[in-house]
Amino acid sequence: MAVLRSFNALLFTGDLHGSRGFSPFLMRSGISGAGYGWSVFNYENAVDLSATGSGAYTLDLFTLASGDELGAMPDFDGQQAYDWTFLTAVGGISGFSPEQFVINTARFANTVNGSFSVVQQGSSLALSYTPVPEPSTLVLVMTGLAFCGFHTARRRQRA
Repeated sequence: MAVLRSFNALLFTGDLHGSRGFSPFLMRSGISGAGYGWSVFNYENAVDLSATGSGAYTLDLFTLASGDELGAMPDFDGQQAYDWTFLTAVGGISGFSPEQFVINTARFANTVNGSFSVVQQGSSLALSYTPVPEPSTLVLVMTGLAFCGFHTARRRQRA
């Protein structure tokens, strides 16, 4: 595998730029924390996204294996939900819409069974991964709901 480049930290500061503003978005661990496990961009001022339209920002996801080589990142389970904070703004964030972000997963080497989106969490933005429940889980949930509905109907008949 090719080495993308060596990083001690994935911490960036500066101006927010459209189109290629978050590229590459490096991910070396699913759980190690912002700035080491994945890229994070810190801004001292407010970030106003209201002037940008649909698809204004691209998150090009690059997963790094050990040694910062391109490959599957450690500590990632495709059946578990994740929120990776990638932007913090001391002055807050305004004008956010998930449609402003395009997420390119072509170089995300881990196996996924879900979807990625960008969410606002106060004065931060996070890349969110939501797994699709396995069919057996859905069957159990539906069975439980059916049982509850049946039990409620029987209690109403007795009353």
